[in-house]
Amino acid sequence: MLQNRSFSGISLAFRLLGRMAGLGALIGILSVTRCASSREEPKKPVNRLAQSNSPYLRSAAHQLVHWYEWSEEAFAAAKAQDKPILLDIGAVWCHWCHVIDRESYEDAEIARIINEGFIPVKVDVDARPDIDRRYQEVVQALSGQGGWPLTVFLTPEGQVIYGGTYFPPEDRLGMPGMKAVLNRVAQVYRDNKAEVTAQAKQIHEELGRVSVEALHPGELEPGLLDRFLTNIQNHFDDEHGGFGDAPKFPSAAALEFLLHRFAATGEKRSLQMVTKTLDAMAELIEVVQPFPKCRPDHAEHAFLPGRVEDGFVLLPFDTAQTLYSSAVMSTVHVPLLF
Repeated sequence: MLQNRSFSGISLAFRLLGRMAGLGALIGILSVTRCASSREEPKKPVNRLAQSNSPYLRSAAHQLVHWYEWSEEAFAAAKAQDKPILLDIGAVWCHWCHVIDRESYEDAEIARIINEGFIPVKVDVDARPDIDRRYQEVVQALSGQGGWPLTVFLTPEGQVIYGGTYFPPEDRLGMPGMKAVLNRVAQVYRDNKAEVTAQAKQIHEELGRVSVEALHPGELEPGLLDRFLTNIQNHFDDEHGGFGDAPKFPSAAALEFLLHRFAATGEKRSLQMVTKTLDAMAELIEVVQPFPKCRPDHAEHAFLPGRVEDGFVLLPFDTAQTLYSSAVMSTVHVPLLF
């Protein structure tokens, strides 16, 4: 424990913990979802997701994409039609999942490309976290990125060909567009199926081997923590706090490591990086009010880092993600209270 230390923004963090507690936070999520959905006109269902038990999946039932849920039926269709699978993993609380739905999966031309070249499968991360975890690990290993929406292209056997997160409908700001990605994956699978399948199998086997080895870790190398600390220091932004270049997101794991390091060694530099980052974030906490008549109390103060030129990115209001980020960051603030 760190004793007799106080920092700016701490009282706000403590108030935050109370506002996030238990059922009240859950009721807040439901209330915002209700308020948002009450403004939308119901849309006529046109695909299989209309029969889903998941409200998130049913919200895509009007899309022209011929979605399947995760099922034996979907994989049997992929094998019978010799098509790769487009796997979309998202959640009702995920802002960018709704953006990709609106921009791409509700676009008639993109829906046509998907239906002609793929077997599309949509998964609710809250209903099937096991599927999300499996493919998050693969995509992160291949691309260094993860999160939601998770967009993954699979062989009919379920092995990964290619993956990413959010794709805009057209090429934008250095990101490949959904149309281009769909057309490229379909072409590569069609023209080089044997090679693509072999590569996907190799990736599957290699990552499986790594996972098995991870279950039997060896001794912690003494120099590993020193190298990790050096890497963190090299990426620390002394002017704005945080790590790396903008846009920045909360890095709770790195901050927790620095707190443990300070507690164990008394290195003031480790503590300074933590307090600089937390103070920079505290200065940018904003009152979030997307629906003035039904804003939940817990959203009054939350760790929503605001967008500044070289600082943290302001995410669109997303109740559950706000709670999640705030809960994770509270694990860094609480030790500083004592």
